[in-house]
Amino acid sequence: MLSSSSSLSFGDWEADWEAVPDPLESRDEWFCYWDEPLRGGSGVGEMSQKQLVRALSKTFRDFEKQIVEAVVREVWQDFDEEKTGILEREVLMKSQTGLVDTAHMVLMWSS
Repeated sequence: MLSSSSSLSFGDWEADWEAVPDPLESRDEWFCYWDEPLRGGSGVGEMSQKQLVRALSKTFRDFEKQIVEAVVREVWQDFDEEKTGILEREVLMKSQTGLVDTAHMVLMWSS
């Protein structure tokens, strides 16, 4: 039983038990899933680096969060050309050359 002072939020619990869409197979579904405000998203079609780390960590559970965070931090700078700290859906989800696919490739190479 969780106490009212527990740091576990509904969004964390939900992501732990609910099947997360595969970003490599269902790009739109995956992005919409994580863009949902109940899951920590903004609901406006953009993600911050922190939001992306959370989404990828919960999607690719075979990798430790610290590894996902390091990979995202490393590749983020190549995609955030205007240094806003926010990336749009198209930049994140572009097939083969978007940040999500790039981060996934780096994670696979590092394992």
